[in-house]
Amino acid sequence: MILKRDDDGFTLIEVLVAFVVLALALSGVYATLANSARMQSDLALRDSVMAEAQSLLDRFVAGPLTAGESDGRFVSGAQWRTVVTPLPTYTTVPGVTAQPASVALIVSDGRGRTLARFDTVAFVRGGP
Repeated sequence: MILKRDDDGFTLIEVLVAFVVLALALSGVYATLANSARMQSDLALRDSVMAEAQSLLDRFVAGPLTAGESDGRFVSGAQWRTVVTPLPTYTTVPGVTAQPASVALIVSDGRGRTLARFDTVAFVRGGP
């Protein structure tokens, strides 16, 4: 009596190789998705920080400016620092008591990485 061997299935080695190939492919897909999620989170933080920074800069320039530095923290957790530096006045206009100044707003993530920098020129009010 001759036993006939059934060759209709896969061997254990073939199944294991298929699982390894599938695992490698899925790990690549997972890494891509994780990177995409991290980038989207960073962009959302930057959008939030940009809106807060623009609002702060508008309020800062609209209010009375004084030369020097100030700092603080946004609701999102990002840190900000402003630097107001008087600029030289080349002409004097009778009745004008404002000094031009450079205003810089630097926003960082709290770990030393600068997220944004805004620079503008405003007037430091002075005199009566």
